[in-house]
Amino acid sequence: MRSFLGLILFLLLGGTCVHAEEIRFFQTVVSVKPNGSLRIREDIRYDFGKQLRHGIYRDIPSQVRLSSASIPLDLGLSGFSVSMDGGQVRWRMETIHSPDAGKMVRLRIGDPVSRVTGEHLYTISYWVARGIFPASTDDADAIRWNVVGTGWNVPVRLSTAEFRLPPPLHRGNVSIFSYTGRYGSTGSKASPPHWIDDHRFTVTTRNLAPHEGVTIEVVFPKGLLGDSGRVERSGGFLQNLLVTFPLPATLLYLGMLYRFARRNGAGDDPGSIAPRYLPPEGLSLLQAGLIIDKFADEKDLAPAILELAEMGYLVIYNDGRSSNPFVRRTGKEAGEDLTEDQRYLLEEMLFKYGDTFTFGEFSKNRAERLRSALEHLTKRLYDWSVREGYMRENPNSVRKKFLLFATLLALPVAGIILYVTYLYHGFEMVIQLAFLAIFGCVGGGLLIRSLRSRKISAILFSLLWLGVVIISFLPTFRNMQLSDLLLGPPILLAAMGAGIWYFYRRVGPLTFKGKEAWRQVAGFREFVERVERDRIRRLLKEYPDYLDRGLPYAVLFGLASQWSQLYAALQVPLPDWYEGDWHDFDHFSRSIRSDLASLAEPEATSTGGFSGGGGFSGGGGGGGGGGSW
Repeated sequence: MRSFLGLILFLLLGGTCVHAEEIRFFQTVVSVKPNGSLRIREDIRYDFGKQLRHGIYRDIPSQVRLSSASIPLDLGLSGFSVSMDGGQVRWRMETIHSPDAGKMVRLRIGDPVSRVTGEHLYTISYWVARGIFPASTDDADAIRWNVVGTGWNVPVRLSTAEFRLPPPLHRGNVSIFSYTGRYGSTGSKASPPHWIDDHRFTVTTRNLAPHEGVTIEVVFPKGLLGDSGRVERSGGFLQNLLVTFPLPATLLYLGMLYRFARRNGAGDDPGSIAPRYLPPEGLSLLQAGLIIDKFADEKDLAPAILELAEMGYLVIYNDGRSSNPFVRRTGKEAGEDLTEDQRYLLEEMLFKYGDTFTFGEFSKNRAERLRSALEHLTKRLYDWSVREGYMRENPNSVRKKFLLFATLLALPVAGIILYVTYLYHGFEMVIQLAFLAIFGCVGGGLLIRSLRSRKISAILFSLLWLGVVIISFLPTFRNMQLSDLLLGPPILLAAMGAGIWYFYRRVGPLTFKGKEAWRQVAGFREFVERVERDRIRRLLKEYPDYLDRGLPYAVLFGLASQWSQLYAALQVPLPDWYEGDWHDFDHFSRSIRSDLASLAEPEATSTGGFSGGGGFSGGGGGGGGGGSW
């Protein structure tokens, strides 16, 4: 029974293979004229099997790139004529772009209102005005034609290419090379050239798989034909300027960005940093967070709430992951020990409407109120930094000024890069780069934001986003030259974007007083990173609440886990202002950071196909090809 079923399956699969689409015979005749132009005739016997199709389409590259550092040159395709089975057939011409072959002419042959099946012979004829180009050696010219392009997605059972040479060329002064296989391959399974007479030869290739092509190259002494490949490889001064402009322009842009950022505080040298064993004096945690990174943002609020708890103004309740954490105000009245920002956080943000504040339970009205309060608190901190002499200028204003300068300076450089991309690869590549930049920046921003909030689901989503973007553009990257991948438009645009982001995070001019405060905060951070237990034991004798005082700063520095473990290691009682699972202490800070980060920005409102070639390009056939439709 199993043998019988296997036989039936084999016959079904065999029948399918028998009636699959294929090209039975692909004959190309290349007539070379004394002036260097080419007359091309293609006879394509296409077998549709039992499929019902409108016809076929044929893609022919219309540009040639002499090297990876040259702008594509137009081949001058013209004089198209098309027939099917020796008679007239409807057809139309379109222009498309391919990542490997560049600009191409697409001939869509067939009637959109009727269908064909079985075998049919399609004959295509056209002229190539520019058919002669420099060979790889300086003393020779070459005709290099992809007689079967790699764009065909059906097998080609038999391919023959006949070259008809003009009187100046003959068997004695030409060398013939053939390449078969996928795009860029240098091997060959074609037959040796068969000379019909001194001016005609044929090359035969059998059983080409889908996306395997055939390229024939005829090399001869320079200057024998009218258009003797006198096209300069460099393309002249203008082409050299366009080709070489993107890299130095990008480097110049980054240099100017660096100088502007340095004048506005990026890279300020605050002097040597010595480890500091106590938190900075005269600064609240929010103020210290602003001084250390020049940003007043939601990541500083979780440690600021811990600081208020350590000062005795509230109690933290964190019942693990089973419920949202909340804080409850104690009976301690706001006193002189509170700074302006601490008082605002305590009385206006947390406990303005009651003695309990629960995180994660934000109605629309409550979210709007908290968002407004966050903005007001941020403005207060930035104004404080200038008023008290820590910053020469509001760092938020400096960042806006820097971003405007960086954007205006980037527009002409990015415009030239995209224009060169258009010249090299066509308009479709420009669109692809635009989508890559947009979706890549969105994914990168999501990843940075999710890493800061430490939400595993957000990190996985952003990684998935970036993975989909990269996978979507892999075919484009695969067809690019190594130099384009390393120093091409995607890398240059990414370098510009990375430069803007890097310096944007660092601008903001510190005064002498600000640098001294920065050294205090950075010195305490260095000590917290080291976690010197012997030193901490001695400090605990003098300051019994030392671990409690340092805990908010450990959270600020991203070192909460190792600092919280010191309580058990040094046998220090847990703080009485914290109720809940101490082993899940980090969950509290992550929850606050995530919930408040969601308030940093306003809420978003939500509410028969084609199946699938000659030209001048790499070995193994070019990007041209075709298929049925």
